[in-house]
Amino acid sequence: MASIPPGPGGAVLTIVVVNAREDSSEPVRQANAESMRVLGAELGPPEKDLAGGAALYRHGAGKLMVVDRSDPSNLLPAKQGVGLARKIGADIALACVVLGVIRSHWIHCTDADVHLPLDYFEQSDRAASSQDRTDTTAWIYRFHHRLEGSARQRRAIADYEASLRYYVLGLRFSESPYAFHSIGSTLAIRADAYAQVRGFPRRNAAEDFYLLNKLAKVGSIRALGGDPIELSGRTSDRVPFGTGPAIGRAVAVNGPDSTLQTYDPRAFAYLRGWIRALDFLGEPERRGDPLEQLERSTEQAIGEATDLNPERLISALHATGSLRNAEHIASHSPHENLRRKLHEAFDGYRTMKLIHALRDGGLPNLPLDEALQRAPFIALSETTHPDAMASGTELSRTPEAVRSETLWKLDYESAP
Repeated sequence: MASIPPGPGGAVLTIVVVNAREDSSEPVRQANAESMRVLGAELGPPEKDLAGGAALYRHGAGKLMVVDRSDPSNLLPAKQGVGLARKIGADIALACVVLGVIRSHWIHCTDADVHLPLDYFEQSDRAASSQDRTDTTAWIYRFHHRLEGSARQRRAIADYEASLRYYVLGLRFSESPYAFHSIGSTLAIRADAYAQVRGFPRRNAAEDFYLLNKLAKVGSIRALGGDPIELSGRTSDRVPFGTGPAIGRAVAVNGPDSTLQTYDPRAFAYLRGWIRALDFLGEPERRGDPLEQLERSTEQAIGEATDLNPERLISALHATGSLRNAEHIASHSPHENLRRKLHEAFDGYRTMKLIHALRDGGLPNLPLDEALQRAPFIALSETTHPDAMASGTELSRTPEAVRSETLWKLDYESAP
């Protein structure tokens, strides 16, 4: 909270949702009780008590609203954890926009364990004022994780961040319209677009992924270019998957099994073939049997690659229902809207399903560093491999640091 800077328009309204679920562990409840105690000690008496366990305080950057959903009488339902917590905060912010209580039309979402850059609000404010970006529904801030804890934990953090960038770079290589990071602590969302897609889903995980998946269908998701948000690299079990659990699992396992695994880069080559086939089907002059055209254009899109088998992709498309779904849309949509409808239907969720089907259909996951070395969309130098010996100017830099710097540049130089 101390890193929250003033906004370009004046005082900032910060909404903090301290939350626990009905089935949260005792340590989580104790941590939340301590958080409420410290907030009370630092902030003093509230300016105003509000309904629903909320209170309004003065804060260095403006006003601070604390919503207590950790009290035993007001816990979140068992299956509605972080998604509902984000929804409560963002819905309150939306109400403030609608009522004219705040002037900004952008709702910023982040987490309590991050450190915000000094130009946090200026970044999105400058970008939103650009005339050619009026269709933007969400901005995604740059990010990096703090390397903290033991040597094993720091390696796990570096590997996890590398895997996030690898996946998004693979999606960009595939020409996917859904090639963006889905990290809930890095978002700024346009208020009317947030309302249009009915806000955050009440999920215990991946609420950021599903919200962005919807926002991408009503406008553009774009990356910001300023200083990054610093994310915590701590372990956590408060959500079933994500940063905290991934790092915790890596730290807990010894030996070769501790090596992070990720998708075979060929999965993104197959995905690119399918996306190009959808574009081919969406061209106005296409006529005839859509399913036959899709299968033929899919085979043509990847047929020249010697290490790809069109039958593997066709099988995965059948297994996920993507082929039949595209054929149905092509048969029932006017051609002027067809390409848009095809890409709206084959969204970020179906993209992930296809990649998983390819994995389960003969492209098993690879150790992270092997995938990075094989990927045609990532050009890593030999010094980034963990077995490489540092020399010359690289003596003070670990292979992981060089790799992180390379992936950072590749990620943000190609971000839309």
